[in-house]
Amino acid sequence: LQQYLGSDMGVTHTLLDLFRDNRDLLLGVKSSQIKAFKPLLAASRKSRYLDFLTILCTCGKDQEPLPRNQNTILKHVVRATQSESSIFVRAALVPTRSDPSKYTLELWDERDPSTGGFEGVGRVDCADLIARGDACLQHGAEVYQNKLERLEENKRHQRARSISRITSAGDPKGSSSVLTLAERLLRYHVRSIHLAAAMCAGRNLRASDYFIRNGLVPPFPVVVRILEQRTTLPEPILDAYAILLHHLYINREPMCAQEPIRLTRIWSRLRMPGEADAAV
Repeated sequence: LQQYLGSDMGVTHTLLDLFRDNRDLLLGVKSSQIKAFKPLLAASRKSRYLDFLTILCTCGKDQEPLPRNQNTILKHVVRATQSESSIFVRAALVPTRSDPSKYTLELWDERDPSTGGFEGVGRVDCADLIARGDACLQHGAEVYQNKLERLEENKRHQRARSISRITSAGDPKGSSSVLTLAERLLRYHVRSIHLAAAMCAGRNLRASDYFIRNGLVPPFPVVVRILEQRTTLPEPILDAYAILLHHLYINREPMCAQEPIRLTRIWSRLRMPGEADAAV
């Protein structure tokens, strides 16, 4: 399984489609198979690995959580010892250079690029990538449709370059060579936020407490501030953080379902016609 996801063959999307919402396959994934993703992410930060781990966490149209897979991913992939680096990249909310009253995300990776990290790109200002579009954040058909709509609105400005980015951004083969290092870092960050949200789905306190305690995701006030930056951050980033807000901070203990208050009570039992008086 992992050797196909790690290759440049065009089978990644096929495997994702096979496992997505397939309960039998999702419940049949072995711990050893999930554990194998840790060295893969340590060797190369590829977004496709995060995509696959994300679909292992939930199943069905209602996104039923799968606690066994969630906890296995947390234990064998996300948890990092002092000698290991986290699979998550760093993110900070900083004022934009053009308008200090507005904020944008700044991303960076502390890992050495020779070991698969994005350190060579330095700190990435997400606002700088908006002008180029958000194809690096989306998948095949969605990328193609959204890009064609933008081309129509902009009177097909720079058509050749945009079409090139369409066919590459969602394609496992060649996507890394077309997207810049900064765009790959941004795409990886968004996919990691989706993974964190999926692992916390269904009020998984083990996962949510670990993310909060170790600072792998922004705290609640920062997430809310990120969602307010509609003019400086592209929609895929806002969507990812909105899902994270729901699963990590809102739909969790102690926000439990409560029994409704009973506003009526039966004070005494009425005697039916012909029924003898009850003994006192």
